[in-house]
Amino acid sequence: MDKPSLPLANLRKSYERAELSEDASQADPLQQFGQWLQEAIAAEVPEPNAMTLATVAGDLRPSTRIVLIKGYDARGIVWYTNYESRKGQELAGNPYAARVVALDEHDAGAGPQVT
Repeated sequence: MDKPSLPLANLRKSYERAELSEDASQADPLQQFGQWLQEAIAAEVPEPNAMTLATVAGDLRPSTRIVLIKGYDARGIVWYTNYESRKGQELAGNPYAARVVALDEHDAGAGPQVT
């Protein structure tokens, strides 16, 4: 395998421009998420409604994939899946999952565990 012409370590960007502080955050995490999402849309971040969803199969092997957020409200974040898909089957067997929404403009991933 050929070495990349630019070492991958040099691609790292500085994450010092923003600091996430409780004092500057909204008390309701979904309201905070909504604010960040609207700011990401306004900043034309590519696919700000994309999130990584991690599930675990019955054999305890994790799997991740990118899904698109279809909406959010007081109950949480909504995405769609085919119940027969791998993620649908994994969620049927184990309703716990983790998600990360990478809102790059904020240097913060919104990613608590979800049920």
